[in-house]
Amino acid sequence: MDKKIFTKRLKEIIEKSGLPLREIAKRAEIDLRTLKRYCNGDVIPTARMLIKLNYALSFEADYLLQIGKYRLP
Repeated sequence: MDKKIFTKRLKEIIEKSGLPLREIAKRAEIDLRTLKRYCNGDVIPTARMLIKLNYALSFEADYLLQIGKYRLP
């Protein structure tokens, strides 16, 4: 998984949600600082954290993870 693409897509998903980061972190039950690290590309979330983010944001995991029909060349 390309970290730059992941970060770009995560930011896009967050922006489209219209929710502030604090609310997303609360819904996902993760620390706000951790969410900011994901958004800055400092770290890629674990599978467990991705599930929590998916629950909070309701996004297509394939798109974020660059798999399936969304895979980039």
